[in-house]
Amino acid sequence: MTGAGYAGALVVQERVPGGDEQMRVLTTYSDRSGRVRWGRMGHVLLEDHDPGMIGNPLAVVHGASATAMADATRLLEHVGWTGWANFDIKVDPRDGREHFFELNPRLGRSHGYLTAAGHPVATPWVREHVEGLDPYDGLETGPETDDWLYSIVPVPLLRRYVTDPGTRERLARIRRTGRVVRPFVYGPDRGRDRRLAQLKNDLLYARSFARYYRRPVTS
Repeated sequence: MTGAGYAGALVVQERVPGGDEQMRVLTTYSDRSGRVRWGRMGHVLLEDHDPGMIGNPLAVVHGASATAMADATRLLEHVGWTGWANFDIKVDPRDGREHFFELNPRLGRSHGYLTAAGHPVATPWVREHVEGLDPYDGLETGPETDDWLYSIVPVPLLRRYVTDPGTRERLARIRRTGRVVRPFVYGPDRGRDRRLAQLKNDLLYARSFARYYRRPVTS
């Protein structure tokens, strides 16, 4: 690395084993005073493995963790954080410990998992910073562990990479109830161009996984 010209610092840590299913995403909102007002955990089922997009969540269902929320709250309130925060977490399958990897200061594409389960993401911002109201006073949000799937990839492709029996059973139950949200599928617009865009999206992901991630990694 030095020979290639890198002169910065490095953080060296033990590799946490496990595949994509060990990943979690925790999203929180802190008000203008720096107090954490709300948070929801997402259980990542599959990440992107294209070298240019590696690590981006492609499918997320709701999860829960009191310990991760408490740890995130302690950090955010200590530094006086305001607004949205997004943590990448990996659960060590050997002992169940949650390892925080990074904090992102914004929302991203994968936060459709919040919208899917009825958690508004724009409303708290508008209430607090535009209307001068409390961001969550009287604001209705979905339950903490609602069974919704947000998936950018086609669900049959996703099932190929979900290996945990309990998670596979939960995924099947979600499919039976129809609680699946895919961003290219929009009921009011069933026009030809949208359907072609969805088909193109699915085919591109199928090709990408066939090239870069043929079999799921579990260790």
